[in-house]
Amino acid sequence: MSKFSIRIKLVVITGVFFACLVGVLIYLSAHSIRSLSDFSANELKLYQEEQAGLLLEAAASEVNAQVSNYLGDTAAVVTSFSKVLADTSVGNGGVPLARQKVKDMTLSLLKSSPNMNALYAQFEPNGYDGKDQASIGTGDHTSSIGTLDTYWLKGGKDNYIYSAGQPDLKYVQDKDENGVRVSEWYLCPMDTKKACLSDPYLFELTTNGQKVLMTTYSSPILAEKKFVGMVGADINLSEIQKKLEQISSNLFDGEGKITIVSEKGLVVGSSELPDAIGKNTNKVGLTFANQKSGLVKGDKQWVYSSSMTINAAPNVWKIYVSVPTSVLLAPVTKMSSQLDDKTQSSITLFMGLSIGLLLAGLVLVFLVVNTVTSPLRSIALRMEKLASEEGDLTQRLDTQNHLELVLLAQGFNQFTGKLQDMMIRLIQQRDVVAKTNDEFTKATATAHQSTLVQAEQIDSVVSAVTEMSSSATEVANLARHNGEAATEISQYLTESYELVQSNRQMVEGLAAQLNDASNQVAQVSQRSDSIYSILDTIRAIAEQTNLLALNAAIEAARAGDQGRGFAVVADEVRNLAARTQESTEEVDVLIKGLQQDVQSAVALIEESQESAQQTVASSVENTNKLGIVNERVAGISDNTIQVAAAAEQQSNVAEDINRSLVGIHESSTKLKEIVSELESSNADSSKAVVEFTAILSLLKVK
Repeated sequence: MSKFSIRIKLVVITGVFFACLVGVLIYLSAHSIRSLSDFSANELKLYQEEQAGLLLEAAASEVNAQVSNYLGDTAAVVTSFSKVLADTSVGNGGVPLARQKVKDMTLSLLKSSPNMNALYAQFEPNGYDGKDQASIGTGDHTSSIGTLDTYWLKGGKDNYIYSAGQPDLKYVQDKDENGVRVSEWYLCPMDTKKACLSDPYLFELTTNGQKVLMTTYSSPILAEKKFVGMVGADINLSEIQKKLEQISSNLFDGEGKITIVSEKGLVVGSSELPDAIGKNTNKVGLTFANQKSGLVKGDKQWVYSSSMTINAAPNVWKIYVSVPTSVLLAPVTKMSSQLDDKTQSSITLFMGLSIGLLLAGLVLVFLVVNTVTSPLRSIALRMEKLASEEGDLTQRLDTQNHLELVLLAQGFNQFTGKLQDMMIRLIQQRDVVAKTNDEFTKATATAHQSTLVQAEQIDSVVSAVTEMSSSATEVANLARHNGEAATEISQYLTESYELVQSNRQMVEGLAAQLNDASNQVAQVSQRSDSIYSILDTIRAIAEQTNLLALNAAIEAARAGDQGRGFAVVADEVRNLAARTQESTEEVDVLIKGLQQDVQSAVALIEESQESAQQTVASSVENTNKLGIVNERVAGISDNTIQVAAAAEQQSNVAEDINRSLVGIHESSTKLKEIVSELESSNADSSKAVVEFTAILSLLKVK
């Protein structure tokens, strides 16, 4: 690398750095853009799924509302009519309507209900007016067995067909292929005593022979909770199919499908499989028929299911709203594809811009580096020229590009100027050095003579110091012996001081115990006084008792024989009071003796306290004096030890001085040798001064 120029190195290093930087930025940017794209696509998918679920739920709610309204109108008419007949039935205590009136009401209600294809009222024997036998043969509103049975059928516009009742068709238990009883329209309300919505069935219109899908809403007529008849209405379900197809056409651009399934699994209506209407879901391949309520997300399709009921009928129909997953997520797929395209184009554009900026940066770096290296090359040429002109220190550098290069030139010029000044000063000092060399030669001769005299004097000093060192050693030994004796005395005094101190503490403890005993005896005295007050109270009670006993004896004497027993008791009480007073006096005498003993004990304890305090004071004084003596002896011991240490130190110092003098003697000998060498090297210095003068003459400073 040392063979390449700075320009090439800077351009290559900068280019590699920028390339790495741009590569990292491209990678990070591409990663960030792709992450943002993936995040956006995922969020969009979640939002689309949420909106799709809400849309499917809304479609199911709309179907529920429209179907409920369509069937609910008829159900309301049936319910109201059955209530009227129940209220007027003889079983409920009502006034039955005329049978012809019931027939006419049935027709009137059918005409007023556009969604209704048939309306009928059927009764059990004597279920309505109780006049079945009397009504046989009175009109077509009465069956062959006398029951009230009306049946009106809508045959077309303004065409209504009446059919006489057929009692034998009410109780047919046979089931069709779907498991529905033939007479379910009558048997269901009779069995459950509740409103019923039958499963759909195909019904052949008598006018044109066309079969249409129908359902029946029936409501029971109860008399005191007993089934006596029913009102039923047949409803054409083709309108429901039209409504489903209309709603489906607006759901996901017609891709959404709606299916209604009855309680027993029959297709009520379906925009997905119109041919499956009236058939069982197991036979037409509806896989979602058994799905629970709610949204189910499948790989192929999404299905939302909900339940619906009509008025009071407990029968539950299911609504299924389905849409293919591909259709549901089509906007997401399209948007994801667009995001991928935009992401790729953004990354490509960013890479192109980055590479362009990299190339532009390299060109700019090359130009900037060139402006730096060109003056450096110029400075190198000037310095080479400066070195080749026989040490001409008057040469100067001149550059005006870049602050660093200007500072470099200024620094070089300042260094050259300082070097020039130094050379001028060295030339000026050349004569001074020559003169100093001559004076040094003379001083060397004088020093040689002085070292000879100094060596003789040092020998005398060494002998004297040796004698002084031996004397100091003897003094140190004596001082050390005295110090050891003083230390032993100090130890004895310390032990005595500790014994006296222990005695003082014991005496102080005794004084404290005496003080506590005095306090306890004082408390005994105080409690004796308290006993005095108690004795006074007992004495007063005894006197009062004696008085009461005396009064009782007087009252007993007044009472005569009747108070004799009471007098005996009073006498005993008086004797008891007398004994109590005697005992009190004895206790008083004892307590007085106890107080005298206590006072004597207190006086004795106080005398002992005074003696103990005097002993404590004496112990304290002795302890203090022993402490002072111990301190003085310790001081003497310390001083003796210090004297011994000083004597030893003096001996050591004398030995050190002796050794130093020996060293000085040796140094003096070496100094003589050095002076001799200086005399020989002085000649060499003279030669060096001459050569130094010749070298300085080669530099040009002016």
